[in-house]
Amino acid sequence: MNKISPFYVTVITVTYGDRKSFIDKLIQAVANEKVFKIIIVDNGAEWDVDVHKKKYNQDFINVLKMGKNTGSATGFSAGIEYAINSGSKYLWLLDDDNKPECGSLQQLLTQYIKLCESTPEENLAVLSYRPAQQIILSSGESLKYVNPKKSSFHGFHICDIPHKIRRRIPFIDNHYRKNTPDCVSLDAAPYGGLFINYKLVKKIGLPRKDFILYEDDTEYTYRITQDSGKIFCILSSKIEDMEVAWNAVQRFNNSFTAILKGAGDFKAYYNMRNCTYLDEHVRKDNSIIYFINKNIYISILKFMSIVHKKPERFKLLSDAIKDGKNKVMGIKEGLSLPSHQNKDISYEDSE
Repeated sequence: MNKISPFYVTVITVTYGDRKSFIDKLIQAVANEKVFKIIIVDNGAEWDVDVHKKKYNQDFINVLKMGKNTGSATGFSAGIEYAINSGSKYLWLLDDDNKPECGSLQQLLTQYIKLCESTPEENLAVLSYRPAQQIILSSGESLKYVNPKKSSFHGFHICDIPHKIRRRIPFIDNHYRKNTPDCVSLDAAPYGGLFINYKLVKKIGLPRKDFILYEDDTEYTYRITQDSGKIFCILSSKIEDMEVAWNAVQRFNNSFTAILKGAGDFKAYYNMRNCTYLDEHVRKDNSIIYFINKNIYISILKFMSIVHKKPERFKLLSDAIKDGKNKVMGIKEGLSLPSHQNKDISYEDSE
């Protein structure tokens, strides 16, 4: 394989609520990248998504209407399935507030071609770099912290405590990296910026709809590396996040405060439940270490809930942890998805 033209790439995005301004900018950005077409999954948008077709070629924009907000898992699953059934060979998944920089797709394709020399397409995924999301990469910290340690709980691992303390002490040399390779290996990846081939989709299937939203992308892409595949983040392929997420580092001092005070009980519940499911049933490799990490995390969370006067949120999160452990998935009674729900966030910088 010597070259892949952007014209062979189909973009898939999922939108909802009142996010027309984001979609306008995303469409313009990917149109500038000369992609083949865009599939917009209408997950309960408050405007007529078909209006975007008027500015472009009739076949450039496809709209897949879900009728309501079904969550990111069902939305992206439907978009991927529709693309594959329509004959698309290469898929570039983007959140509806992602704005690719000029030339980002070509950078992604160039590295993808090189990586295909050593890894078959059915075992390979690459990811565009989002500085606002890939916090470890953008901060310059050691690459050994990019992937969460095995047997972590919600990103917490006792072995990371010295590093987390040290990086907060002024004048301490934290040995930030001086050089970063353009391709960084990942265990899993978000939907936003993910580039995959139809052969890989045939191999790993579609996202699990019972995850609803949050961590469904982690579960989906973790299948790749669990089955001898590889995922690489391509730092020369950059994407701007046009919106700051509900529980982003920019909003809160740490992830405990974020999940206790971040707006929306449904966001906190599905994030905690799905992450617990993955930690408990997929990523755990040492039961003793996992038990220690989990109980320390819950103890800190309980203490922080007292500090912030959030006992109801702590109770909800405790229920989410139980449900994740017991594989109780799907929609939680009383926590359906409103059309105005905010986007996902990576917990790469969990405290």
